[in-house]
Amino acid sequence: MTNKNKISGFTLVELVTVLIIIGILAATAIPRFFNVSGFDQHSYSAELVSVLRAVQLRAMQQTSSDTCQSIKVTSTRVGLPKTDTGNADNCHLTDWPGVGENSPSVIVDSEHQVTFSSIDAGVDNKFSFDHLGRPTGCNNPCDITINGLDATPVTIRIESEGYVHER
Repeated sequence: MTNKNKISGFTLVELVTVLIIIGILAATAIPRFFNVSGFDQHSYSAELVSVLRAVQLRAMQQTSSDTCQSIKVTSTRVGLPKTDTGNADNCHLTDWPGVGENSPSVIVDSEHQVTFSSIDAGVDNKFSFDHLGRPTGCNNPCDITINGLDATPVTIRIESEGYVHER
């Protein structure tokens, strides 16, 4: 004889476990994503790590000295300045490349309340990578901080041997 009135469902233990997991996520992870400034910071962080690694690879692969290889840090932009063959290091100290010029950089959108800063960058807030991908011209390790309006600062670190990561 078969039991036609068999009731299936979740046990009380399973329901309580799911509620506890949802509570932990609500208290820790979810507020981080609803803070717009924090989300902007993490977006710029991922982009900056990518750009720094691209510039690092470019410096390791390029043997000619006719292009700018120094990274400049300002409050709204991090990247390669415009190439200027009149300077000793071929980098223009005040100009950035124009639209359509191929130069890796991260630019803060005017809508976002995010700024960059680096106390480790050397003269004129610049540093570069040597032919082995190691940072030169800044304190080792070299840190670039991404500050948001209401969020904890995010730090991008370039280790003395060249490893670029978010700290």
